[in-house]
Amino acid sequence: KPDETVKSKEIPLPASINAMFIEREKEIVHDDPSLHDGRIRSFGHEKNNWASYVYIDLQDCELDEAKNFLVKELVLEPIDHHHLSISRVVSLRHHWIDPFIKSLKDNLEQGKAFPLSLDKLQVYTNDDKTRTFVGLEATVGVKELQKLTTSVDYCFSEYKLPPFYYPPSFHVSLGWCLGDMRAQIRNRLQKLELKLVDIMEDDGDFGRLLVKNVHCKSG
Repeated sequence: KPDETVKSKEIPLPASINAMFIEREKEIVHDDPSLHDGRIRSFGHEKNNWASYVYIDLQDCELDEAKNFLVKELVLEPIDHHHLSISRVVSLRHHWIDPFIKSLKDNLEQGKAFPLSLDKLQVYTNDDKTRTFVGLEATVGVKELQKLTTSVDYCFSEYKLPPFYYPPSFHVSLGWCLGDMRAQIRNRLQKLELKLVDIMEDDGDFGRLLVKNVHCKSG
């Protein structure tokens, strides 16, 4: 089993907020599609290059009931690590990682905590349309997310890396399946949304989070 090293770095915020963190994780990647349900990477793995992205961790956000419902109704594979991406997945050279983290810190250190709500059901595919995702889109906190993405895009531009999608879609994916199944799933969205309304009414904290942290994963 490959060795894993996890390092955590802190981005200071105003005194009213404890911290905004950038977390870095590294692992050796062996890209064998047979080991992960036929999924493929959008770019091949290269030695000393790390697949990297910037995101908001949503593990403290109440989403499990909605995920379990959608996975059962649509026969999806569940996604266990809930997160909201604010960058594309890019390939970072190993010697870029430390200066890239510093650049993110410098550009995000003035950030303030903000409320986020995820409650709009959406269907997506990855870039090459080999996977379909079902998730929830942000309806509160969008302007703040756009500001974060602008800062991250600036850091990416220093390394000639591509910016975030335009127009941006800020969402959390809760389940996935192989292939482009958007048309089939969209036909069922209206009925599913009615059930999600019931879930949201039963749980006042559903899909809500005070965003204090930003993470960067490389590996």
